[in-house]
This record gives sequence, structure tokens and C-alpha cells, in this order.
Amino acid sequence: MKLDHEFVRKLLINFEKCTDINGISEQSLKKVADDCGKNWDELCYTLEKLKEADFITTRILYGSNVPVFIQKGNLTYNGHEFLDTIRDPKIWKKTKEIAHNFQSISLSELSKIGATVLADAVKHFLQH
Repeated sequence: MKLDHEFVRKLLINFEKCTDINGISEQSLKKVADDCGKNWDELCYTLEKLKEADFITTRILYGSNVPVFIQKGNLTYNGHEFLDTIRDPKIWKKTKEIAHNFQSISLSELSKIGATVLADAVKHFLQH
């Protein structure tokens, strides 16, 4: 299954928006998935990858090797750092333009590109 970077960004933004100290609910995550045209399997797959990347604390509970429930969770420090790099729509757009030049790109590389784009934007801002 392909990891959709746009979906990743939207999920992380919604994790951050959540004001519940216990984290974002399964229902809220399903709504984000629906809004992005993603199904249950795509949502669970993406959450698992975000957990593996240490971006979120959310866990998926399985029954008979099938995801059946998403536990509430929050962003980790790494998740906040990644989101801080790509949150701004202008930075995200430029990051995607650069990443589009490659057939595939990992989240860590996407983060590096975003950090470079952001640093360049800050440098340009400070020069003016």
C-alpha cells in the first residue's frame, strides 16, 4: 500500500488540533480519512506507519489479524517537529514540488526537504 504524504500531513494537523489530553478519537480520524477519500484500511496503514516513524502514540488494536479499533493518541515530539516543518501551505507546496521529481521519497527525506525549504524561506525573509 502506498503512503500518501498529503494524507499524512492532514492527519498530523488534526492530531495537533485535538484538545483532548488523551488524544484524537477514532471517530475524528475516520472523518479525516473520509474527507480525504481514504478507507479504513488506508487509515490504519497510514497510522501504523506514523507510529513506526515515532510521529504518533496512537495504537491500532487487531482481532483475527484485522484492525478493529484505533486507540486515542497524540503527536510525539518527532511528530511535532515534522509537522512544524511542513505545516505552512507555501512550504508544503514547494516541498511537494521538489519531492515530485523523485519516483518515491521517504518521510524522513520529505522532512529534510521541508526543513531546507523552510530555512530558505526564513533566510529570504530575514534579508528583506
